[in-house]
Amino acid sequence: MTVRPISAAILPAVLLLVFTSARLYADTVGAQTSANGPASASSATTTPSLQPVPYGPNEFPLWAQDLRRAEVITVGVFPFALLYTGLIYNFSRYLSLAVSGDPTAPNYLPWNNPTLSGNEKLGIVLGSIGVAVAVGIIDFAINSSERRAAEERRQAQEAAAKEVGLKSADHVGKQNGSSAPAPGSPKPGL
Repeated sequence: MTVRPISAAILPAVLLLVFTSARLYADTVGAQTSANGPASASSATTTPSLQPVPYGPNEFPLWAQDLRRAEVITVGVFPFALLYTGLIYNFSRYLSLAVSGDPTAPNYLPWNNPTLSGNEKLGIVLGSIGVAVAVGIIDFAINSSERRAAEERRQAQEAAAKEVGLKSADHVGKQNGSSAPAPGSPKPGL
């Protein structure tokens, strides 16, 4: 008979007690705020709301948003990269053995659950991390270049609209036959 240390027996009970009491406290606070009814306008300004406020559109810089997107894509690609890297490695190992005429080659097909050494497993994991990071960097570069191109197009459109506006204002002034400058054009001598 083995004796477990007292801490191993008590730890789950302590965690259960802490989480249960925290849940009961949260339920009690929630019941008290809902029992008080909606807050009046004067108490709304003095009592902070417990509801989270959504982020504003300009709360984070664009590079941080792009970096976050690349991070999410990198983490999302990793499981698929791990699967495909492992399959490609196993198929390539099988093909190299089959071409060399090794009779044990069918044992190395992925669906035969081949055993891999520690270095092979490490190589597959590192390769899939590299693929996932490469996909994230490529997405970051594409997203950044698209944003730059959109900004350049917007600036070009604004410049073209400004130029068309000046030309039409000069044309209106000449049609009226007046020597006064068109509205919106700079006044002479200033």
